[in-house]
Amino acid sequence: MRGSPDDFVARASFEKVVIDLATGESAFVDTYVLTALGGPGRINPSPYEKASSMIDRFLHDYLRANAKACGEQGRR
Repeated sequence: MRGSPDDFVARASFEKVVIDLATGESAFVDTYVLTALGGPGRINPSPYEKASSMIDRFLHDYLRANAKACGEQGRR
Protein backbone atom coordinates (compact mmCIF):
# COMPACT_ATOMS: atom_id res chain seq x y z
CA MET A 1 0.00 0.00 0.00
CA ARG A 2 1.19 3.47 -0.85
CA GLY A 3 -0.45 6.81 -0.23
CA SER A 4 -2.95 7.74 2.43
CA PRO A 5 -6.25 6.17 3.51
CA ASP A 6 -8.00 8.82 1.39
CA ASP A 7 -6.06 8.08 -1.81
CA PHE A 8 -4.05 4.88 -2.04
CA VAL A 9 -2.53 2.42 -4.46
CA ALA A 10 -2.59 -1.26 -3.52
CA ARG A 11 -0.29 -3.85 -5.08
CA ALA A 12 0.14 -7.47 -4.14
CA SER A 13 2.31 -10.02 -5.86
CA PHE A 14 3.41 -13.60 -5.50
CA GLU A 15 6.99 -14.33 -6.53
CA LYS A 16 8.87 -17.51 -7.29
CA VAL A 17 12.57 -18.14 -7.52
CA VAL A 18 13.67 -19.32 -10.95
CA ILE A 19 17.05 -20.88 -11.63
CA ASP A 20 18.78 -21.03 -15.00
CA LEU A 21 20.16 -24.56 -15.02
CA ALA A 22 22.75 -23.69 -17.69
CA THR A 23 24.36 -20.78 -15.81
CA GLY A 24 23.20 -21.34 -12.24
CA GLU A 25 21.85 -17.77 -12.07
CA SER A 26 18.70 -17.22 -10.06
CA ALA A 27 16.11 -14.45 -9.91
CA PHE A 28 12.70 -13.65 -8.45
CA VAL A 29 9.83 -13.51 -10.93
CA ASP A 30 6.31 -12.21 -10.31
CA THR A 31 3.86 -14.99 -11.09
CA TYR A 32 0.70 -13.27 -9.82
CA VAL A 33 0.04 -9.53 -9.47
CA LEU A 34 -2.98 -7.53 -8.33
CA THR A 35 -3.17 -3.72 -8.32
CA ALA A 36 -5.93 -1.27 -7.44
CA LEU A 37 -6.62 2.36 -6.61
CA GLY A 38 -8.71 3.24 -3.59
CA GLY A 39 -10.07 5.79 -1.20
CA PRO A 40 -13.46 7.11 -0.08
CA GLY A 41 -15.98 7.24 -2.92
CA ARG A 42 -14.17 4.53 -4.90
CA ILE A 43 -14.86 0.84 -5.27
CA ASN A 44 -12.13 0.16 -2.70
CA PRO A 45 -12.99 2.55 0.16
CA SER A 46 -10.25 1.62 2.65
CA PRO A 47 -6.79 0.04 2.53
CA TYR A 48 -7.91 -2.62 5.04
CA GLU A 49 -10.90 -3.69 2.95
CA LYS A 50 -8.80 -3.77 -0.20
CA ALA A 51 -6.02 -5.80 1.44
CA SER A 52 -8.60 -8.29 2.70
CA SER A 53 -10.24 -8.67 -0.72
CA MET A 54 -6.84 -9.04 -2.43
CA ILE A 55 -5.84 -11.82 -0.04
CA ASP A 56 -9.18 -13.58 -0.57
CA ARG A 57 -8.84 -13.30 -4.34
CA PHE A 58 -5.27 -14.64 -4.33
CA LEU A 59 -6.22 -17.62 -2.15
CA HIS A 60 -9.25 -18.40 -4.34
CA ASP A 61 -7.23 -18.17 -7.56
CA TYR A 62 -4.31 -20.16 -6.12
CA LEU A 63 -6.50 -22.98 -4.86
CA ARG A 64 -8.46 -23.10 -8.12
CA ALA A 65 -5.28 -23.21 -10.23
CA ASN A 66 -3.68 -25.82 -7.99
CA ALA A 67 -6.76 -27.87 -7.07
CA LYS A 68 -5.29 -31.16 -8.21
CA ALA A 69 -1.96 -30.66 -6.40
CA CYS A 70 -3.68 -29.38 -3.24
CA GLY A 71 -6.01 -32.39 -3.26
CA GLU A 72 -3.07 -34.78 -3.54
CA GLN A 73 -1.39 -33.22 -0.48
CA GLY A 74 -4.02 -34.66 1.83
CA ARG A 75 -3.54 -38.19 0.46
CA ARG A 76 0.21 -38.44 1.06
